[in-house]
Amino acid sequence: MSNSRPEITSRIFSYLPVVHLYRGLACLAVVCVHAAIQVSRLRGPKACQEVNISSWFSAGGCGVQLFFVLSGFIIYYIHRDDLRDKIHFRRFLKRRLIRVLPIYWIALSLVVIALLRLPRWMPNTSRSAFSILSNFILLKSPEGMMIPVAWTLCHEALFYALFAFTFYFSKRWYLVFLVWSAISLGYGYGESEFNLEIDDRLKFWFEYLLGSNNILFSLGMISARLTIIGGSRNDNGSVIMKRSHKAAAGIGLAIFISIYYHQNKIGLARDFSAGNLWLERLLYGLGFSAMIYGAGSIEESGKPTWSIGKELGDSSYSIYLFHLFVQEAMFFLIKSLNPSELNRNYVFLVFVASSILIGCAIHHSIEKPITKWLQRR
Repeated sequence: MSNSRPEITSRIFSYLPVVHLYRGLACLAVVCVHAAIQVSRLRGPKACQEVNISSWFSAGGCGVQLFFVLSGFIIYYIHRDDLRDKIHFRRFLKRRLIRVLPIYWIALSLVVIALLRLPRWMPNTSRSAFSILSNFILLKSPEGMMIPVAWTLCHEALFYALFAFTFYFSKRWYLVFLVWSAISLGYGYGESEFNLEIDDRLKFWFEYLLGSNNILFSLGMISARLTIIGGSRNDNGSVIMKRSHKAAAGIGLAIFISIYYHQNKIGLARDFSAGNLWLERLLYGLGFSAMIYGAGSIEESGKPTWSIGKELGDSSYSIYLFHLFVQEAMFFLIKSLNPSELNRNYVFLVFVASSILIGCAIHHSIEKPITKWLQRR
């Protein structure tokens, strides 16, 4: 037993570079869909329906679903052993707070100052004390989020809170997520199939606490569990496991391409209140979780190295938080240059490149030093 443990650890760890790459790709997908929207604003509503680069990313919002699946995967993968004892609760909480809050609070503080000093900026955004407080504690507010993409962080925080709650359930912790996922799936199905008439405010909280997005975290955790089981197989089962990785990767990729093509064909003007939204999220989740599990097949070609992917993965959080504001600034800059005469593909690439470069700079100059300093304390 003692001799097999190092082999298990090293084999499982080899999956993480690919998962890290997925995190960067998820961020890139979100950046691209917002860049496509900016192109549409500059060139008119038909701009993103024409044959150009930006038209390929009208369904890039699926990067959010990939984020959620990855979060479930990473949290279970890193903290699975902590669930065995309540004494690890504080360690889990500290690591999650350090990972999420510092750079988010910096970004939010800048936005709050700008909102209070510039009444005409983001006029539809609430400036109430309750709204500011709920934004700082990542409680999803009916009044909206001051950093538009922060609604996803509210779902992340909800998942973290539920995971922390399971520390008090010892070996039966998985029942919490099983019940949560079953209720969320039932709510999504019931709302779409039976046209449930619910008060808008109550519907907001149902969607937040029991929405179909929450199922994606559980799918990520299942993928992590299967990955760990696969990594603990002995050499006699390695061929079978490699084949299962390839099959999972192929099936997951096929599901992703099918759903992405369907969404992309409909385009940016799609009504996202459509009744099949819960099913698309579920299918995306199944596809992404299979792709993450299937990443194990990369072991066959040796240990992967992803220099660009690692940089994108490392900086993904800063890019994600700041890219909308970077793109907004670039929008007004490009608008002053008579955008009708500019090649829309180049304009799209400018939006994407500026978002990534500035996000990477923020990560290295602010997020990374602060995170390392807090981890040492």
